[in-house]
Parts: sequence; C-alpha cells; structure tokens
Amino acid sequence: MIIGEDFRILEHDEKETTLPIELLLSPYNGVIFKYNTVSIKEDADADTAKIVFSYDLIEMGDHVETVLRKDERFNDVLGLILNRMILETVESGDLNDRENDTEEFIEE
Repeated sequence: MIIGEDFRILEHDEKETTLPIELLLSPYNGVIFKYNTVSIKEDADADTAKIVFSYDLIEMGDHVETVLRKDERFNDVLGLILNRMILETVESGDLNDRENDTEEFIEE
C-alpha cells in the first residue's frame, strides 16, 4: 500500500486520537474510515503473530456498510494499510509518540 496512491490520511480534529483515512484505490475509492483498537495476538506454538483491529466507517461512498464489513478483500486492504503504517513508524524510529494513549500496552 502506498500513501498518496492507495490511501491518504485526512486532516482531523486534534481531540480525536485516531486519524481518518480515505481509500483511493478501486473499488473502494471514497471510503473513509478510522481504526479503533489494534492488538497483537501471538501464537507461541506456531511462532507467529496476527494483528487484530476494529474500525469505524465514516463515509462509505457508493457502498453499503454491512456489505463492506463482510467483504474479505476490503478488510484485507485495511489490514495492509495498518501494516504499512506500523512498519513506517518502526522504520522511522518514532515509537515514543503515545501522548494520547495513557494505557499500558497489553499483548493478547
């Protein structure tokens, strides 16, 4: 996923703790959402981890909310965007920006 080509981060109210994201790729162009919760589920036996997230749909464009939520490709796209954003944060070294999150990180 490429910022500015597949999705873009929108301006937001400073009171909000998560950023609205607009999808630019077809067939989801115009859909705007924001992540709510993000957690990591580890499977120690398989030596793997999975990112689990929830989101709010803000604008659905020409789509119906129930259809989007059941659309496996749509949910995969949101997962890829989240993965991209996490990797960019890690690569930039900016891991200390938690001023809006006062809760301790808890692995599930």
